[in-house]
Amino acid sequence: MSRARKKEMTTILTSLHKLEEIFEKYNIFNFTLEKFVMRVIASYALVNTFFIGLTPDGIPVTSKESVIPTNFLSTAGYIFLVFVLTTGAFAITKTALADKLFLFLSVSAFNITAMFQVGNNDYLFIFLMIFQAICCYFCFNKLDKELNIPTFAVKIGYIATAVSFTVFLGLILAFRYLTFMTPNFDFGIFVQMFYYMKETGLPLTTCERDTLLSHFAVHASPIYYLILPFYCIFQSPITINVSQAFILALGFIPLYLLCKHKNLSNGITLLFAVIYTFYPAVMAGTFYDIHENVFLTPFLLFLLYFIEKDKTVGIFVMMVLTLAIKEDAAVYIIFIAIYMILAKKMYLKGGIMLALSTVYFLVIVHVLNTYGDGAMTSRYVDYEINGTGLDEVIKVCITSPLYVFAQCATLEKLLFIMKMLLPLGFLPMLSKKASNFVLFAPFMIINLISNYQYQHSLDFQYNFGVVAIFLYLSICNISELNIDKQRMMTLFSVVACISLFMSVNWHRTIYFKYYKDYGDTYRAVEQSLEEHIPEDAEIAINTFLLPHACERKVCYQLTPTNPEFEKRVEFLVFDIRFQEFIDQYNAYLLEGSYEHYYSDENIAILRYIYYEAQ
Repeated sequence: MSRARKKEMTTILTSLHKLEEIFEKYNIFNFTLEKFVMRVIASYALVNTFFIGLTPDGIPVTSKESVIPTNFLSTAGYIFLVFVLTTGAFAITKTALADKLFLFLSVSAFNITAMFQVGNNDYLFIFLMIFQAICCYFCFNKLDKELNIPTFAVKIGYIATAVSFTVFLGLILAFRYLTFMTPNFDFGIFVQMFYYMKETGLPLTTCERDTLLSHFAVHASPIYYLILPFYCIFQSPITINVSQAFILALGFIPLYLLCKHKNLSNGITLLFAVIYTFYPAVMAGTFYDIHENVFLTPFLLFLLYFIEKDKTVGIFVMMVLTLAIKEDAAVYIIFIAIYMILAKKMYLKGGIMLALSTVYFLVIVHVLNTYGDGAMTSRYVDYEINGTGLDEVIKVCITSPLYVFAQCATLEKLLFIMKMLLPLGFLPMLSKKASNFVLFAPFMIINLISNYQYQHSLDFQYNFGVVAIFLYLSICNISELNIDKQRMMTLFSVVACISLFMSVNWHRTIYFKYYKDYGDTYRAVEQSLEEHIPEDAEIAINTFLLPHACERKVCYQLTPTNPEFEKRVEFLVFDIRFQEFIDQYNAYLLEGSYEHYYSDENIAILRYIYYEAQ
């Protein structure tokens, strides 16, 4: 660098220091150089948040088209205007934390709005969260003040959050059904199962395996009987799907109790309610409709709370209820029992729990394989190298760990790990106790080592158990940090959860728009199904119509791949809103064994000429 250039830089730095001294000496707007920089960055982030939010529909905010309309001078002018307005406001209020809060809120708003507009972009989410983490560290790493929130306010906050959560999620799930977005696999299966449970007490279906079969031959899930009384009172498929919102809302109770047990402050406790609400895996698992797995989140949280409190009755009641959810729920109980032994030194209770859950798992898998449709070990087919069956999978996992790790180390699974852990600030992993990592085993077994793609996706039901474990570990681990780090980590988690929620979950509100725009069509389809298919008729019907017509003894899914079984039934019902089903309708009509029975602009019904009632 030349001597003239060095002199110029020295002059600039000297001027900045003198400017800062003048601000401090005369206390002009309570200004410092640090506050100046924070205010500029915050103003920049806030202005660009509005610009991102105002991007016209159809133009991706990360595309070149979104850059072209941007005017440098107008952007700079808006930033300067926000800077001046906030400077004046902060000079009046003279709040010590104003600039840090302004910076945190502006950066958070930018990140949340960006993820909302961009949609599902895993790489951008990771990138933005790096800046969010830096912002949280700078703003909250060292604060002298702690916000005092009364306990009654926290309880009201939890109740209000739980109610809002239930209403919001319940409406989405209801409108998903009303807009004919629920297919036979798997919602239609459960609608018919609940119909049979109400009529006969047995969980029978015909639309699951094209024959009359107990659903418990596929999955051992007696926990569904807890929903049955509500279905009997409000007999509607909507009741079945919306029940998920109420079940998950129960999780707020043990979440609050765990926070209080770990002596977290009222502010941190309240933030965990927000985290639970927006943690993407919580709601996302419901959008493929009702599954028994949804019970795992509240039941495991209650179980872990009772373990913390050493409540014997509560522990074993929740163990039994959890085992009743599904055959693989025993995996969670087995490793929680090992955790009890290693981390909590609860040798007797943990040992009993381990023995009971292991025996139950082996017995129920044997029963399914012998008398049912078989345990779904095919999802671990990559481990059945020298044979088949669960024992072969276990052998490979024990003898060839590197092979197992290689199956987990795919890009798809690594991104899934990030979407599960990053929203929680990796809190589940921040433990000094090696025994805590035993609880990661179900995550490995259920979600990672299987190459069944749905088990490592946010959009399906396989994450509910891990959600409970990760939230529990987050509460345990954060309780060991000082208050500054607790505040920093929870605020980061809140923003990260909301950002990813807006990216992967918010688009589900499109069901509201669908019903507003096409509600007349949906109601017309519903009316046609009700008026033109006799209640006692045996039918085969296309997948998205099936849940609306399967509360009957015999109902099959009408598919092109199984052309013979339809002749068992009297009516074939086609969803002629779609060309593929129009073609299917015409093919059956030309075949000659079917006659036209009814049609409108939405559905068409054929009757089998040679049908004879059984």
